[in-house]
Formats: sequence, structure tokens, C-alpha cells
Amino acid sequence: DNANKLASKYTMDQEEFRVIVVTYLSDSQYRIEEPSGSYPWEGTAILDGGQLSGDAKFKESFATMRVDGTLRSEGTIDVQYIFITDGDGNPANGRVDRHVWYPIP
Repeated sequence: DNANKLASKYTMDQEEFRVIVVTYLSDSQYRIEEPSGSYPWEGTAILDGGQLSGDAKFKESFATMRVDGTLRSEGTIDVQYIFITDGDGNPANGRVDRHVWYPIP
């Protein structure tokens, strides 16, 4: 099922030092995080069909973002990081970063 298929580790944009960890919590809720790397963050997301969406905050700054992802048939997740606040806590003025999470076998 989707719960077991989704819970895993991913590389962000196939950069081996950018590891995204997705952990199943309950029902359709997951913990999503990038615990290492230059900009560690953590949050929770809901899986609704093929859509993963949630909110995250950065551990070493005041930045916050919405994470919206689409599960693709080959196992990758096409995500947008929609920034709400920047590192100083100010409005992010529409910043959106696009990434692809690739499953680590």
C-alpha cells in the first residue's frame, strides 16, 4: 500500500548528501525532514491519493515552508518548497523552489 511504499529515504535532486527522510506516523500522516545537509528542516505532511502536502520549519533559522509533492509512478516525488518566511522570519515574497526526491534503494 501507499503507506509502506512512501516511508523511505530519498535523495533530493540525486545529490547524495541531501537526504530526505519520510517516516510513517499514522493514518495518512508522515514526518518529513532533511535532518542533515546545509539547511536542516522538519515537518509533517498528509498523503492524499498521489499528493503529499505539509508544513515544515528550518532548524537553524526562522524560515518556514509549505511542501507540496506529487508521487510519480516510478517512485520519485516532484516537490515544491513554497516558502512562507525567510531565514530572518520575514515574508518570503513568493519564493518557490522545485525539487525531485529520488528513492534510495
